[in-house]
Amino acid sequence: MNLCVVVVALLLLSGVASADTLRAVTEDGKPVILNGDGTWRYEAPLQGVTKPAQAGKLFKGTRVRYGLWMDESKWRLAKDKNDGAERDYAFRHVTGDAYAMVIAERLEVPMESLKAIALQNARNATKDVRVTKEELRNVNGTPVLALQMEGTIQGIPFVFNGYYYAGKRGTIQVITYTGRNLFDEYRRDMENLLSGFFVE
Repeated sequence: MNLCVVVVALLLLSGVASADTLRAVTEDGKPVILNGDGTWRYEAPLQGVTKPAQAGKLFKGTRVRYGLWMDESKWRLAKDKNDGAERDYAFRHVTGDAYAMVIAERLEVPMESLKAIALQNARNATKDVRVTKEELRNVNGTPVLALQMEGTIQGIPFVFNGYYYAGKRGTIQVITYTGRNLFDEYRRDMENLLSGFFVE
């Protein structure tokens, strides 16, 4: 009981407590806001990202209202887009060594669940997937979770770079990927494709 009184007193004195929120720091040092209803969010301002000027071809969501601007000199719509029924689109780099897909679902998922969902989906392709980079971004006015992950598929090391959105419109995953040895070569084109994403 005394410990609880001390903790509450410290929170009040430090000015970080309110009726609805608390501030805290994650294990990896990122500041977060803890809401009274048990949810949380990152406190840091979102990194801003905008559509590249050369992205002139617009693809629109078939079931969820979103758009993706693509540079046709770098990417092509893949003919085998329906190998996963939930995919809206699949793309292939013009050189053939990098890939992208958009998965959109109408179901609203809590923002704090996005990382777990992204990892679960990635495990369908690679059992040993792990997150190597994570941050929140503001992409053309849309808040997204940016994740970079690595894992092996049939013994081949891959890097996945994606944006994940959750909101009232639904849940949208825009994922790019290539072999780990080719990632530096394709990184810019992958980031530019991701930067064309927005939610209407």
